[in-house]
Amino acid sequence: MKSPIPTCQACPHCAHPLLRTCAEASPAALLDAERALLPTGIELHVNRGEYLFRQRQEADFLFVLRGGALELADAGSPPRVVNRPTDVVGLEELLLDRPHPCDGRVLEHTVVLAFDKAQVRHLFARDAQARRYLLHKLCDGLSQREAGVA
Repeated sequence: MKSPIPTCQACPHCAHPLLRTCAEASPAALLDAERALLPTGIELHVNRGEYLFRQRQEADFLFVLRGGALELADAGSPPRVVNRPTDVVGLEELLLDRPHPCDGRVLEHTVVLAFDKAQVRHLFARDAQARRYLLHKLCDGLSQREAGVA
């Protein structure tokens, strides 16, 4: 199922047609945005078996993986594992004011950076570099999900 969020145009890793975000941002600019954005998150250490969020819970936080592994699972589809540093979880739900569509359970000791909804919306509205970075991460996640990859 296609996401209702407009996504990148001409992105080298993403075939979504509506925005030019990734095409406007060089890899160096995205890396600079990442370096500026990530230190503003709250670092959380989460133990194996704990949940970052549960299905149908309001999405109040965006999570950026720093290390470890997270399983995203619901009753209707096979679980997906998120385990790459800087993978983003919860952005689509947070931006659309939707509840989480699945459980987010930690598979091993995991470190995430948490960004609350107000912080993400402020960055999205006022910081073009952060907005490009977040949209790039959103597009990357949507592409992986549609391709059946974590």
